[in-house]
Amino acid sequence: MRIEKLIELKNYRYKNSLTQLELGEILDMEQGTISNLENGRRRLDATKVKRVSELTGISKHELRPDLYEEGQ
Repeated sequence: MRIEKLIELKNYRYKNSLTQLELGEILDMEQGTISNLENGRRRLDATKVKRVSELTGISKHELRPDLYEEGQ
């Protein structure tokens, strides 16, 4: 199974001048988890998609296209 890199998460972080550690604190995640998400080594936990979407403005589809259709 191929896991997509979360380019949108990295773009959000750069746009807001955040380190992985700072974004992790905002999202209540470890810095290593942010790194793994951005590099496609890990998928965002399905239970966290809604909250991450609300905090970042990234669509649920972009965060987990395997679970959410485009426009969600």
